[in-house]
Amino acid sequence: MLSLIRLKDFKGLKKCFKVWEYSRSVYDMRLADNVIHGYLSGDLLEEAELVFDKAMKRCKGPFAISWERFMVYYLKKLRIDLALKHMEAAVSENWSPYPETIAAVFDYFVLILPSNSEGF
Repeated sequence: MLSLIRLKDFKGLKKCFKVWEYSRSVYDMRLADNVIHGYLSGDLLEEAELVFDKAMKRCKGPFAISWERFMVYYLKKLRIDLALKHMEAAVSENWSPYPETIAAVFDYFVLILPSNSEGF
């Protein structure tokens, strides 16, 4: 599935993931995290949310990596309200962010500070 993500073959990814979903009795959140990441990298938020919703129903987690992926997505879209919502959920699972996530937070502030710094 990682190859399909790298190739941005989201139709193939969806098909492959569905086959995997229906053939497994144990749900591996790591695979779902990769699919979520793939969909978000292709700006397919709705697909990513569907995978995440199913994962939350089918397994006990952990979900922190998924929350983190959504947080980064929303930061890149300049939706701090939604990013904070996902960050709060990740923190509730004793989350430790990846360096890329920390960089995304700083990038967000670099983008918004120039437009809001006139009062300083």
